[in-house]
Amino acid sequence: MSTRNNRSAKNKIESRNIHQSSVAPATPPQEASLPAPLTIFLTLGERRLVLKKLGRRHRDRRKALFAALRITQNDLDQAARRSDHS
Repeated sequence: MSTRNNRSAKNKIESRNIHQSSVAPATPPQEASLPAPLTIFLTLGERRLVLKKLGRRHRDRRKALFAALRITQNDLDQAARRSDHS
């Protein structure tokens, strides 16, 4: 048997094994726990300034925005609980 045929047979066996051992997909997350966009429109200069200021607070823009708005982890936990009950 040639090397090409050996590889082809091996690939078919590996492919079959992968499909046979596949696990059912995980249940999807609750919609309330998924991130949602917050869109605002700024001029280029305003955008640069906002990103510069946020970058000084934290590398993660989300965390920087929360810090700038003085949103605490407690606030976030309360908001999450409210959205879980919606």
